[in-house]
Amino acid sequence: MMRQMKGYSGAIWDIVEGMTPIQPAIDLGGDDRTLPFATHIVAYRQPQISATYISHDLCDWRWADQFSDKQFKFVFCNHTLEDVRDPIGVLRVATRIAEKGMFGTPHWSYEFGVRGERDDWEAISGFPHHRWFVGINSQTGVYEFMAKQCWFVKGEYEFPMPNLNIEWDGGDFEFREITNEYPKRMLRADLVSWLEERWMK
Repeated sequence: MMRQMKGYSGAIWDIVEGMTPIQPAIDLGGDDRTLPFATHIVAYRQPQISATYISHDLCDWRWADQFSDKQFKFVFCNHTLEDVRDPIGVLRVATRIAEKGMFGTPHWSYEFGVRGERDDWEAISGFPHHRWFVGINSQTGVYEFMAKQCWFVKGEYEFPMPNLNIEWDGGDFEFREITNEYPKRMLRADLVSWLEERWMK
C-alpha cells in the first residue's frame, strides 16, 4: 500500500536521517542531499557519499536493466519526480526494482502559493523548472501527475503545504497521469478549485 504521511509536510530528510539503515537501497535522482544509507545512486552529478554511482538519465530505462525485480529493499526519490519528463516511467521502474520506499515532491498547492527562491523568478508562482503538479486523488487514493502546461503570475494561495511525502510499504501502488482530464483554457482560480476538489489536502 501507499500512503501520504499526513500531519507531516516538512522535508522528508528529517525522517530518513533518523531511520535504521535499510540495505541495499537506491536513491533515484540523489543530488545535493542523498539518502544517507544508499548503496546505489542514479543521478547526473556524483554525490559525496560512498555508494555505487550511476550517471544516467532516469527516464532512459537502460540504467535499470542491470537490476532484477525487488533487488533493493528500499528506494528513495525526493524532489525529482516533479522535474523529470516521465515520472510515471520512473515509478514503474522504482516499484519493480525495490520492495518498498519513500517519494517526496512539492505539494501541488505550493506551486500556486509561493515563488521560487531566485530573484529572476520573482513574478512566477512555484518553480519554473517543475514540469508536474502532484497530488493524491481524494476518491481513489491514486498518486496523480498533471503536466504544468503554463506558469502562473505570482498570486496568493492560502495555507500552501510545502511537501507531499509518500510512504510505500511494498503493496499495491497506483499512479497515473491525468493531464488530459482537466478542462482546457481554465483560469488560474478555476484550476486551483479543480485541484482542491480532486486531490487530498
